[in-house]
Amino acid sequence: MNTESKSEVRLNGKLILPRMSTVHEVIVARHCGMRVFALSLITNQAVMDYDSEEKANHEEVLQTGKQRAEQLEQLIFTMVARMEHNNNDA
Repeated sequence: MNTESKSEVRLNGKLILPRMSTVHEVIVARHCGMRVFALSLITNQAVMDYDSEEKANHEEVLQTGKQRAEQLEQLIFTMVARMEHNNNDA
């Protein structure tokens, strides 16, 4: 499970940033000449208060992922089909 620290959550609240691990992967892929599309699924509410006893909940992340799997599958299928269509028109 890869969760953000409270400092990262606060920074991301001020800036719209992709996951830091995604940045490195995109840089390498683009260097190799690959086209890149990144997608993130927000699966839980971030804990932003340093004094909070609340912790990131891995079960919540898994449950949300399972609930959204079919929607994500359809979204990706549609996007790939459109990309293939656009590539054939070029």
